[in-house]
Amino acid sequence: MQKPVIVEKSGSEISTTANGMNMDYVDERCDEIARLEEFSFVVVSSGAVRCGEAYWKNYLGKDDIDALQLVERDGYIDPDQLYATMGSEEVVNAYKSSLSRDKIPASQILATHHEIEDKDEGGRLRNALLGSLALGIVPIANENDAMSIKELKRL
Repeated sequence: MQKPVIVEKSGSEISTTANGMNMDYVDERCDEIARLEEFSFVVVSSGAVRCGEAYWKNYLGKDDIDALQLVERDGYIDPDQLYATMGSEEVVNAYKSSLSRDKIPASQILATHHEIEDKDEGGRLRNALLGSLALGIVPIANENDAMSIKELKRL
């Protein structure tokens, strides 16, 4: 019998700090996941943009990405897309590191509205989620901010 699934959603304001992931918060959530063995979990965690920005500014010592220099052949590139490319790994690694203390595996699932709305791709996304849950893997899911600017425009 499959365990009931809890979806835990964390916004970037609570899951990150000015220096990247808020590890106190992540550790609390992961301790809760380990304690509640009778459930499966999907973690929906924002923070890629904020982590990427922290990495760019704090660790590389760079100024804000200059949006005026981001014009390519196809038009404007949102600086948040670039921050997301640098920060999404930190989000998933924070959860993987914390969950690994209890030998709980984690994976990353990134999706855009296209994958969710498309019947074929949506089915593959569903299969990835269900397969992960069946194996006791905690999927760390979020919108793929590097590929989708719908959510970034709300930031």
